Amino acid sequence: MDEKRAVDRRRSSAWRAWYQLFLHPVRLFVDLLAEHTSPRDLGLAGAFGAFAGTLPILGLHTVIVYFGAQRLKLNRVVALGANQIGIPPFLPGVCIEVGYFLRHHQWLTEVSMRTLGHEAPERFWEWTLGAAVIGPVVSVGVGTAIWLLALLVQRQPPARGVVPLAGLSTVDERPAASLADP
Repeated sequence: MDEKRAVDRRRSSAWRAWYQLFLHPVRLFVDLLAEHTSPRDLGLAGAFGAFAGTLPILGLHTVIVYFGAQRLKLNRVVALGANQIGIPPFLPGVCIEVGYFLRHHQWLTEVSMRTLGHEAPERFWEWTLGAAVIGPVVSVGVGTAIWLLALLVQRQPPARGVVPLAGLSTVDERPAASLADP
């Protein structure tokens, strides 16, 4: 019975990821880039990462995005990259402004260390309200942009001499005489 558990643990994806991270980090990165790479999946991963980037969960964005993307079977690299759109000060500032407007029906005109730092608990609720409005807008925009870029990139044939990722064939199968032709 213990032997069966050991085999199951070795086969689990989390164990394989840790194994590859320490012994074969380049292979792990290539595998992560190659997973769930249809334009739809890439767009959804970008939308999920961007939405999570607007939420006021400081210090937990990376963990939530990684495990959320893994659970939803989305591309983790794209989700983590799109998550970086929420790095302070710009997007959190916009969320706070929108949340302040929703609470007080006027815009926050004084932006200083006192209003953003010392009044942080009040600004946290405004950030949460603003993220509920701004988050879906940003996620739709980022997801659509990534989807369109993925469509454009996947429609174009690879350039001559480019080595494809994920272990695809790198041999040019044309006859030797046609290799000299431009």
